This record gives sequence, C-alpha cells and structure tokens, in this order.
Amino acid sequence: MHGLKKGIARLCKLSRNLSIKLKMTPDTQLMTEIKSMFQEFKTELKTEIAELKTELKTEIAELKTELKAQNAELTSYSNAVVPLVNELQAQNAELTSYSNAVVPLVNELQAQNAELTSYSNAIAPLINQRYGVGVRH
Repeated sequence: MHGLKKGIARLCKLSRNLSIKLKMTPDTQLMTEIKSMFQEFKTELKTEIAELKTELKTEIAELKTELKAQNAELTSYSNAVVPLVNELQAQNAELTSYSNAVVPLVNELQAQNAELTSYSNAIAPLINQRYGVGVRH
C-alpha cells in the first residue's frame, strides 16, 4: 500500500510539473515529455500493483495456514468431547431406567402410606375411646 501512496504522490507531482510547463510553452517536445512521464508512471503503477498482488497472495496463504491449524485444533477438541458426550448420554439413559424403576415403587409406597394413615385415623378414635385417652371424666 505504501508504494501505491508513493505512486499517487508522484502522479500529483508530475501533474503540478506538467501544469507549470504547459503554462510556459505548449510544444511537441513538451508532449513527448508528458507521454514519457505518463509511461514511466504507468510502469511504476504496474510494478506496484504486481507487488501488492504478491503481498496479498502471501497474506492469504498465511491466513489459510493459520485457519487450517485452528481447524485441526478444534477438530481435536471435538474428537475429545464426542466420547464424553456419548458417555454422559449412556449414563443419563441408565439413570432414567433407574428412575423409571423407582417411580412405581414410590407410588406404591405412597399408596400404602395413605392406606395406613386412613387405618390409623379410623382406629385412633376407638383406641382413645377404649382406653380413655382424650376423654374427660
């Protein structure tokens, strides 16, 4: 990019010089000089453009190399994580099967507890009445 700025600055300088010369004497020698200056500038620009293309190709190649390295690193992380995820999924399935086996047992225990509570609630008044617990004389 620096070369391009330099080329533009040179073009501006040539333009100023040309403007001054045109004011002095417009002749064929001047036209030949103008053509020569512009040809020189055109050559310089072509060289600068070629250099910039080379720089860009180099930078692109470096970026591609860097991206490939990063991709390889991410792939290695992914390859390390996938087995862990699979193991966690297997453990989750195992825990789910335990949960599925325990839930009916818990439901049954709750039903038995409710049944025992209803018996207790039915018997408690009879026991209290029979043994005088809670009865005032």
